Amino acid sequence: MSDAEIIEAMISNPKLIERPIVINNNKAVIGRPPENIISIL
Repeated sequence: MSDAEIIEAMISNPKLIERPIVINNNKAVIGRPPENIISIL
């Protein structure tokens, strides 16, 4: 998908951005609750 298509999908489906995925090196977590992010930093 292009950046514009991704942005359009997020605008059309706001639930997609309610639970952001945070990636650090080879690990990824769902960023909700925020404490999950700390676990991979």
